[in-house]
Amino acid sequence: MNDRWRILESDALVALDTLEENSVDSIVADLPSGSGFMGFHWDKKTGLSGVTEAGAILSESLNPLVKAKCLDKKMAGYAIFVCDLLAKSLRVAKPGCNSLWW
Repeated sequence: MNDRWRILESDALVALDTLEENSVDSIVADLPSGSGFMGFHWDKKTGLSGVTEAGAILSESLNPLVKAKCLDKKMAGYAIFVCDLLAKSLRVAKPGCNSLWW
């Protein structure tokens, strides 16, 4: 690591909170698939409460569908997780920030 660049390997929802607004030039992310593949805990994002304002709004919209059994809890939790991640990423991204998500 030097003054020009830094690589963070961490839980993105935690690491993004440590960064200043408009401070990131590029984001590369390998998101969990939400499938629980190979049983890793980090690939089972099923919480139905958002940690950002955008995630909370989405959560408020999806919770009634989960309760009515119109939407799978695991899929709703994953959608809320991705929404939170994108909201936090947009907060730290500089204008023109390059992003690669897979």
